[in-house]
Amino acid sequence: MSATRFTTEGFRDHSGARKNLGNAKLGVRLDDASTLTLLFNSVDINADDPGGLTRAEWQDNPRQSPRAEQFNTRKTVSQTQGGLHYQRQFGDSDDLSVMMYAGERETTQYQSIPVFVQQRSPQQPGGVIVLARHYQGVDTRWTHRGAIAAVPYTLTGGLNYETMTEKRKGYENFAEVNGEQQLGVKGNLRRDERNLMWNLDPYLQTSWQLTPRLTLDAGVRFSTVNFDSNDHFITTGNGDDSGNARYHQWLPAGALRYALADGWNIYAAAGRGLRRRPSTNSLTGRTAAPA
Repeated sequence: MSATRFTTEGFRDHSGARKNLGNAKLGVRLDDASTLTLLFNSVDINADDPGGLTRAEWQDNPRQSPRAEQFNTRKTVSQTQGGLHYQRQFGDSDDLSVMMYAGERETTQYQSIPVFVQQRSPQQPGGVIVLARHYQGVDTRWTHRGAIAAVPYTLTGGLNYETMTEKRKGYENFAEVNGEQQLGVKGNLRRDERNLMWNLDPYLQTSWQLTPRLTLDAGVRFSTVNFDSNDHFITTGNGDDSGNARYHQWLPAGALRYALADGWNIYAAAGRGLRRRPSTNSLTGRTAAPA
């Protein structure tokens, strides 16, 4: 088990930060052939954001953060996750590994987007981002070790499945308080959506010890990635942006490694990754977002 705390006031104005981190790991031997490992992790972050400076502002005073102090720009992150790892040996040649995990992550960020930018378009998502993500996954694999014509090899086959549910909201970073406009506070709702992402990847990989110094590695994975977004903020001038997308692709990879000496290797490798899969953040944005 371990716990750490980090704090800083930062070099610039409005650049302080605090981070609390906790980790725990417990291993249990169930019998002569199997073990179970429990993992836990928690992190809590609270940071001020000093923002950027123009060249003239930096030359005048590199420590200043005029817009950050005006909007009190800041970000908080809280994440907790836990997992289980079960391993079992079946003789000298076969192993089973099953990993499962689940967690949640909450993020709130106050940006310095000017008020007039948010007011001039009903499609503007606001200057406050609020995210809540719940995720879980499982990876199971079987490993077999053997030899063909006196050439040792390792063969691994497995299946990986992960899913994440995200609640994403956006708010104006200003509000009327006692008849006066106050900046850096949560205002009217400007975005409300629920996103679901999952991937399913069966895979196979092998390693051949061709000579005491030469090793050949090869593998292939068939990756399926799915995105589904449901828009719950539909108003005049801001239509329904719900949608979905799915990507499939074979992902081969191979490598040849030669050991020159202990700790020294040369290798050649080639592989292919998903060519068109966007990130979650890019899919949640508009193709042509208003300025």
